[in-house]
Amino acid sequence: MENAGYPVNADYLASCRFQPHVEVDEKLWGKRLDWYRKWVTGTNESDAYWNTGLWGLLKEIPSRVKVPVYIGEGWYDHHLGSAIETYRRLSDECKKKSRFLIGAWDHNFNVAVEGHQGEHFENDDVLRAFYWFYQLLVEEKEPQGSVDTYIIGDDSREVFCSRGRITEKMS
Repeated sequence: MENAGYPVNADYLASCRFQPHVEVDEKLWGKRLDWYRKWVTGTNESDAYWNTGLWGLLKEIPSRVKVPVYIGEGWYDHHLGSAIETYRRLSDECKKKSRFLIGAWDHNFNVAVEGHQGEHFENDDVLRAFYWFYQLLVEEKEPQGSVDTYIIGDDSREVFCSRGRITEKMS
């Protein structure tokens, strides 16, 4: 709705529930948006929509990255799938120096773990990212690549790196 290019005053949840969804632009938002209709009807990864223009370029970029990257994500973020796919597409050389962190957060990095007990839901991803970039850019230390995931319900994390798989209880 925020990408419509004009103010949309429709209810967000009503827009999410609208059926058939391809018509929500005209029926609730007031204008036909051809780009939106292509986006919501292009449901197959092999569709031309996802493999040409901007989307095609975005799919190619990770494999061309040569510098270390830091990807911070949350299990409850609607972009998690894209972040995983981005990390997966990095070259092996790039992964050796990159960090991929997945925590117990939503898109806004708010804790989103209902019904689970734990003491380590805090999100310090901004500080982790800062520290990672500080080591890389200021201290000029080459980072060690890792995938660091928070284990919901266990209040622990698993780290996959060149030393292998490490599971540690957080304290």
